Amino acid sequence: MLPKVRKGRTYWRATLETKLREVLSGVPVDRALDLGSKDAPYLHLVAARRYDRLHLSVSRRPSVLGDAHRLPIGDGTYDLVLAT
Repeated sequence: MLPKVRKGRTYWRATLETKLREVLSGVPVDRALDLGSKDAPYLHLVAARRYDRLHLSVSRRPSVLGDAHRLPIGDGTYDLVLAT
């Protein structure tokens, strides 16, 4: 079944959101990190106590400022990392 596409969304984004909802449903997550998330479009899909956003630009008001190639955080800090 094809995902329903809301106004302003692409088919690709709707398909990705449908798959993420399926995969993340019921997954217990304490801390999640969204790499390059811009406006955190998947925040509503992750039931995490803490949801941090990593971005290169301070204009996006990220929780963590930095480059995903050289993460400014320690190993094991997050239970889930989204990189879309």
